[in-house]
Amino acid sequence: MVKWFISLSLLCVLVAESFTQEVKYGFPSEGWHKGTVFLNDGKELSGIIKYDLESDLIHLKLNEQKQILAANQFARFSIFQRDIKKQREFISIPFVNKTGYKRPKLFEAIHYSGRGIALLGREFLHISSGVRRDQPARMKFRWGRPQIESVKYEFYLLREKNEVVLLRGGRKSIANAFGQYQEELKKFIKKNRLETDLLEDIVRLVEYYNSLRNK
Repeated sequence: MVKWFISLSLLCVLVAESFTQEVKYGFPSEGWHKGTVFLNDGKELSGIIKYDLESDLIHLKLNEQKQILAANQFARFSIFQRDIKKQREFISIPFVNKTGYKRPKLFEAIHYSGRGIALLGREFLHISSGVRRDQPARMKFRWGRPQIESVKYEFYLLREKNEVVLLRGGRKSIANAFGQYQEELKKFIKKNRLETDLLEDIVRLVEYYNSLRNK
C-alpha cells in the first residue's frame, strides 16, 4: 500500500461530522483551508488550499502567490477545515475513467485501520427537491422553483496494488466489490440492516471485511 497509510493509521477514522456539517460557511469545496501539499519530488508546500475534485486539482495560495496543481503533480494533500475542526486527508491515485484511460484522480481518505482495504470518498454537489437531515444543504431558487443543493459522496475501496473500486448498487454488488468473502458480507449487511449509502454503515462493512481478512 502507499506511504500515506502510515499517517492514516494514526487518524483511523474521519468522523461523521465532516459529512454532516452545516452550510453556514458554504460547502467545503467552495472555501479556502490551511493545509499542506506533498509533491511527487518529496517537497512540501504549506499555505491556503482550495480543492476541486471535479477537475482533480487544487488551488494553492503561497506567499501571496496563487498556483494551480493538478493531481499528477502531487501524492497527497491535507487540510484543516475550521468550521468542523477536523483534519482531512486527500490522495492522488491512478484511476481508470469511463473511456478506459488511466490518470491520477483525487480521493478523500475516509477510513483505514492499518491493515487491509481502505475506504475512500469523493464529494459532489447534488441538486434535488429534498434532502436527508444528515446532509449539509442549502436552498436556491431557479426559474421560480426551489432547489436543494446538498453534498453527497461516492464511496470507493482501495484494494491491494492501489486498485480503486467504486461502491455502487445493491447488497450483492457492494459485497462483490470487495473481491472476497462475498457471502459473509451479504449476510452481515442483512443481519445488521446496513444502508450502503451511509458512511457509518460502509465503515462497519469495511471493518468487518478486514477482520475476516486478517484472521
